[in-house]
Amino acid sequence: GIDTESGRVVLKPGFGGLNARNKLLAYLLGRKAAVLLGKMDVEAASPKDVQQETGMPTGTVNPKLRELLHDRLVSSTETSEYYIAPPQLLHALEELERGTR
Repeated sequence: GIDTESGRVVLKPGFGGLNARNKLLAYLLGRKAAVLLGKMDVEAASPKDVQQETGMPTGTVNPKLRELLHDRLVSSTETSEYYIAPPQLLHALEELERGTR
């Protein structure tokens, strides 16, 4: 979910049952939704932001973000912040859906 005041991504109970890849996709999709709803200004998140917001360890976040980048499910800015670009949206949603079955 998204906090209507701050625009921050709020992790729901089902988040804990996702694998690491899908946790990252869910979080980045939440940031995209927050921006589209006008609740947040910047969609891209640094690995440190992801770690702090999700509670996932650095040793998981960094390699999984690079893996998602390699698999073209996320994009990266010049400052190594990650986001889901419009052409990646459908693929990211499909990946997340497959992982929750």
